[in-house]
Amino acid sequence: MPMPQALVLLPGFMLDETLWDQVIQALPSHYTLHPFPLCGGDDIPAVVQRIRPQLPKRCVVVGFSLGGYVARQLAADCPESVAGLVLIATSLREQRHGTEHQWPTQQKLTKLSPRAIRAALHPQQGDCEALISAVHAMGERLGPTAWRCQSSLSRTGITSATLHCPTLVIGSRHDRIRSLAESEELAQQIPQSTLKVFEASGHLIPLEQPQLLAKTIVEWLDATAVTHDDGGNT
Repeated sequence: MPMPQALVLLPGFMLDETLWDQVIQALPSHYTLHPFPLCGGDDIPAVVQRIRPQLPKRCVVVGFSLGGYVARQLAADCPESVAGLVLIATSLREQRHGTEHQWPTQQKLTKLSPRAIRAALHPQQGDCEALISAVHAMGERLGPTAWRCQSSLSRTGITSATLHCPTLVIGSRHDRIRSLAESEELAQQIPQSTLKVFEASGHLIPLEQPQLLAKTIVEWLDATAVTHDDGGNT
């Protein structure tokens, strides 16, 4: 059975739906795209319940960083709707101090500082003011309420080994927030998973490498559809 071409796009910590703008531009025009915010709950199951009524009948859920935790919970809770997962720069690991990120400590716990954003970028992108401004603007739009809510979300108890849908795990060799080892751990725990490693990106893959990300997702979806038609496993 071919994979659906409806994609649900979930952003990361203190990032909004505009994270995906350049990725969306690079995806085929016949794809149906549903970017959702991470809001509406004090824990990840509650966020999932907020998203669940809006899910397409069959879709692939694409989750970046914190969104990857939510994506896994969606796949566990809604197997009838989630046909596949794309997990980008995310992890199995629980968080220290109840925060999603391992970004440098913030002086004001309301948005990411330029210093923290630079640490999330590939070293060659660290002085890219356009990227820094884009991430900073997302935090400004989300505001302190989103910071407090997303910082307090628990990542415990989210399944991986019992997921049964094909999954693409994407990690970056130069990610200083979510190490490549974490992507490898995640791929090892999910039965039907494929790992792709980006060589020229930091943590913020959808902003740093949007065209490559779109190409990788499309190629995986196409290959998975062929595999399914042949009756094989991913």
